[in-house]
Amino acid sequence: MSLDDSHFICSDGQKTLVSVVPSITGFRSAATRVPEFRKKRNVKGLFMFVGVVLFVVGAVLIGKQLLARSGVTPDGVGSLIPVLQPKLAKDAKGKTNVLLVGIDTRETGIVQLNTDTIILCSYDDATNQLAMLSFPRDLAVSYPGRTDLTRINSIYAIGENAKRGTGLEKLREVVQTISGKTIQYYAMVDLKGFIDAIDVVGGVDVYLNTDISGLYPMNQGQFDRYQRVYFKRGWSHMNGETALQYTRIRTDVIPVSEGSDFGRARHQQQITQAVLDKVSKTETLLDAKKVLELAGVASKNLKMSKVSTEDVQAAVNIMKDTGKPTSFSYVFDLYSGGSIRRLIKEISWNPYMLGPSAGKTNWSDIKSFVEMYTIEPQLATMTKKVLIYTDGTPEKLAAAKSFQKKHYYAKMVVTAKNSPEISTKGFVYAVGGKQYEVLAQFVASSLDLQFKEELPEEIKTIDLKEYAVVAVF
Repeated sequence: MSLDDSHFICSDGQKTLVSVVPSITGFRSAATRVPEFRKKRNVKGLFMFVGVVLFVVGAVLIGKQLLARSGVTPDGVGSLIPVLQPKLAKDAKGKTNVLLVGIDTRETGIVQLNTDTIILCSYDDATNQLAMLSFPRDLAVSYPGRTDLTRINSIYAIGENAKRGTGLEKLREVVQTISGKTIQYYAMVDLKGFIDAIDVVGGVDVYLNTDISGLYPMNQGQFDRYQRVYFKRGWSHMNGETALQYTRIRTDVIPVSEGSDFGRARHQQQITQAVLDKVSKTETLLDAKKVLELAGVASKNLKMSKVSTEDVQAAVNIMKDTGKPTSFSYVFDLYSGGSIRRLIKEISWNPYMLGPSAGKTNWSDIKSFVEMYTIEPQLATMTKKVLIYTDGTPEKLAAAKSFQKKHYYAKMVVTAKNSPEISTKGFVYAVGGKQYEVLAQFVASSLDLQFKEELPEEIKTIDLKEYAVVAVF
């Protein structure tokens, strides 16, 4: 919903459109790649990062592969000594939280310090679930130690201008303040790294629910020539450049919602998940050339927090023992919480800024939502419903209604009378399939009921197609 279109206005304020027609193999693009970060990194630090922070986007699998290989230089992965059952750093609630940041760079060599991609990822090793949450770039926040408001995407720039090398830490402080989550690790990638990593793995596959088109600048250094890019509904195979276009188109986008800040955030999460899926494939892990090329991309295009050898081994053990986590994505937008402006609203139109509905600096409702979302993300993201049968007694009905009120953002139905077809009580069933079993267990624990994996015949005879979980008091 951002009204700031400054990235796409040339010196005279006019836009020039250059038509680009999709080819059989993809989209022709005149846009060139962006410059990389100049800061050098030691090899050991690189592989520590690949083993931990990029675990969120699937690259922990690279760390697993590298740790299993021999012949690596003493300064690299070969020097890492496995320790006994190491654990990733966690917050007080047992979650490992990672801040992923995307930064814009330009062909002129000037780094634009606005961080237009800000994703908080929370991993729960008890359920092997990963909850991703995107914050809008126009969210009004206060820089640490100050009371005036600025957009969250400028916090990194303010920090870097004040003291080089402190921007990411300041952004972490702000995200911790507004989310209530303690962040253990953080990482920032530039656009060249984004493109190169996707190209190394041979592109990614993304499913689009609708046709999308929009204008994209042909030269990131001179915003006076545009191409119209097209994305068709259905499965789309994207190379690095095409994926970048998909995540960043914002001018004259059809439909309009897909060009908003919120639409781009959803696209970014889709690509993140697609990379996770692609890197998880066995053929990627067994391709030594791809593994090393990805390591090279990471060394040139990533900034990261400090991690230890134990962190690396812990991340590798997770993938070895439990496999790729189940991922969930959520975008903070005007409909967050299930209804318009329930959590986020416009607080300024010039400049355009968003803030918490509870008040400009009142983050309590947002913190509460983040906490509930990271505990059980499926409640906020699923399209099916949770059905709670009660026998109508005041105590049980009150408990069910209390659970429904606490998770107001979820699709939930509470009935005051048990279905006559159901004779057994005290159980919760994942009627939507195995993908809802963790959610069913959460519902059972919250209502002091028992999760039952096998569906009884009396449940099977009821039409419950629109439901994911059924609880019977």
